[in-house]
Amino acid sequence: MLRIVILAVSVLSVSVTASTFADGIPIKPGKWEMNSTVKAPTMPEPTLSTMMQCLTEDQLSPEAMASEGLPENCTMKATQIDGDTMTWGMNCPIGATEMVGTWKATSTGKTISGQGEVTSSFNGQKFKMEMSWEGRYIGDCD
Repeated sequence: MLRIVILAVSVLSVSVTASTFADGIPIKPGKWEMNSTVKAPTMPEPTLSTMMQCLTEDQLSPEAMASEGLPENCTMKATQIDGDTMTWGMNCPIGATEMVGTWKATSTGKTISGQGEVTSSFNGQKFKMEMSWEGRYIGDCD
């Protein structure tokens, strides 16, 4: 179970830092501050985190976003882009189980917010993690 939790958290993190910026929604290259909250039944309290990341034009290409940081067997696909909002899905087969995620993000170019969830089952028990995030453009990369 711990292995699934660790993988889910890393997939959630990659989803926020990469795939939310894929083709179709406005995002300004540069330094970004991302704040996220992760909730799961196995966690006594929500996990809050803040990270700074420098995003370049090359990193914001759809090709880079689709492959950056994901395990080989995971796939992500944008399912709908409507103006400044994108929704997408994720599928990660892991041994005898499979993690499935759904996501939604909205960006103004200098701010972004979103939420998503990842579900799986392990030894017959369903497992669900939820995540929400907000980000803001800080300025040029250092």
